[in-house]
Amino acid sequence: MPYQDVMRSIALFGSEVVPALHAITLPPYASATGPSPGTPARTRQGCGGGQPKPARWGRIASERRDEMADTQDYTDERIDVAGTRVQVLKGGSGTPLLFLHGAGGNPGWLPYHQALAQQYTVYAPSHPGYDRSSRPDWISTMTDMAHFYRQFIEALGIAPVHLMGASMGGWLAAEVAAMCPPYLKSLVLVDAAGLKPQVGEIAEILIVSPDVTAKLQFYDTTQVPDSERLVNRQLTPEEQDTQWRNREMTSRLCWKPYFHNPNLSGYLRGVTTPTLIVWGKQDAILPVNCGELYQQALANATLHVIDRCGHSPAVEKPQEFLTTVRTFLAKQ
Repeated sequence: MPYQDVMRSIALFGSEVVPALHAITLPPYASATGPSPGTPARTRQGCGGGQPKPARWGRIASERRDEMADTQDYTDERIDVAGTRVQVLKGGSGTPLLFLHGAGGNPGWLPYHQALAQQYTVYAPSHPGYDRSSRPDWISTMTDMAHFYRQFIEALGIAPVHLMGASMGGWLAAEVAAMCPPYLKSLVLVDAAGLKPQVGEIAEILIVSPDVTAKLQFYDTTQVPDSERLVNRQLTPEEQDTQWRNREMTSRLCWKPYFHNPNLSGYLRGVTTPTLIVWGKQDAILPVNCGELYQQALANATLHVIDRCGHSPAVEKPQEFLTTVRTFLAKQ
């Protein structure tokens, strides 16, 4: 289906069906500074807390990762963080860089991970509830997930860290930045969710088919390097099951309010962490106005907009994305 037809279908669907569905009452959004009811007590080392328990590592076999990877120069392991088993891809050496994936789950060790690993130790975990990571009962909001990543940073001893997040992972990175600024060396937000746009709307991606969501991901798939492998590859039955499990977890975290936190811009106004915001100008999922709002909310932020690019600049325009990110990180 042509890009324009997809957008018209989404607009019609969103105007008639989505409002009614999103009116369904779900548990209220938790505060950014406190866990959801029933969440175990947690200290905040570096933000006024005790010593964290070190992470425990254990290797597992890589399946989809091998098929998708640009190189085998990384590890695929599971670690124990505060009682949660988390899958972590890790590669490179140097200053730690933590990359937080989006709503679809961890895409594997892709070329941009490997490129960044030439200068940094890159950690690319699968969030709790995604891929092969366990799903603890206490994580049901993005604030809960941010608390988990505070624990993750503490357990691995990687603070201060370059923190980078894409899409939903960008929202998560922003929540962590608001929660514990001293843990961050820099912040990179890539087409990040988390703020409600004043111009345009956040596209519906949870109650449409994965195929429709995939079509919204890119402005022009013909400019994606190795698109047959990265965009058009058929998923195995196991990967399809994982895809639906990931979507279920995203619905738990992001359904209401839909992919944003009404208070996030207020939380961010005290954050002075050097921040780079990267956005695809033709993003059909999160309009570029969201990037402009992040720039307004953060005191030390720069916005770089990539033309002829959709929701995933790291995949669709990797050279411009990497040049922009490397230049920024080298100054921090």
